Amino acid sequence: MRCGGLLLAAGLITPAGSAAIVAVMMVAVSALHLQNGFFAHKGGWEYNLVLAASALGVAFAGPGALSLDAVLGLSWGELWGVVALIVGIVAGAAVLVARDVAQHLASDAGSAPQT
Repeated sequence: MRCGGLLLAAGLITPAGSAAIVAVMMVAVSALHLQNGFFAHKGGWEYNLVLAASALGVAFAGPGALSLDAVLGLSWGELWGVVALIVGIVAGAAVLVARDVAQHLASDAGSAPQT
């Protein structure tokens, strides 16, 4: 999330920063918080949802005049918010699938008979 957070805070390539935050929050919810329910005070996923929604809000609205995107003359339309959402979900899903495959392979290696 460091790269996504830095990009979003600086307003540089804002849709990419938003997508990175969405992906990380998706993994955090799935891996750590989903079983605890919704509310954050019980270790739930409420706060992660707020972070992802805030990042998407910036992707849809644009970084604003005081951003590096504005200084560089980069303009992002509302379509880029949709792109950030889709890329974030796909990237988060890819990380979760890779994690599950790695866990499955590790458990298979541990249970294989030694010759």
